[in-house]
Amino acid sequence: HQNCVLIADGELSVSGLIGVVTPRDALQAFVEHAPMSVEVGRWLHGVQSDWGPRAVELLDSVTECAAKMVDKAFHHLVVMCSTGIAGVLSSTDLAQAIGAEEDDFVEAPQVVGDLIS
Repeated sequence: HQNCVLIADGELSVSGLIGVVTPRDALQAFVEHAPMSVEVGRWLHGVQSDWGPRAVELLDSVTECAAKMVDKAFHHLVVMCSTGIAGVLSSTDLAQAIGAEEDDFVEAPQVVGDLIS
């Protein structure tokens, strides 16, 4: 249910990540008239050489992840597990989790693993 795609160079691990392509990136490529044959890395905005700061663990708290997103101005975090990448956590996911606290019938997720499927 994510609205992004992880782009990796070789293996799908934090060390192999090149970036995250979002609908906004695709729209930007369209606005810039990027040819359909262009490699993703040529028009990917916000490429980072080190994705370590964006990595979180399945058992990290929702509050810690929200603080990291705000502090670093990240919109997506890469969720890691013992076998590699478990998924992506978006700011939308966190907003929904935090909003769930307002619902009397739903227990708000406390750890990242509760948010990704």
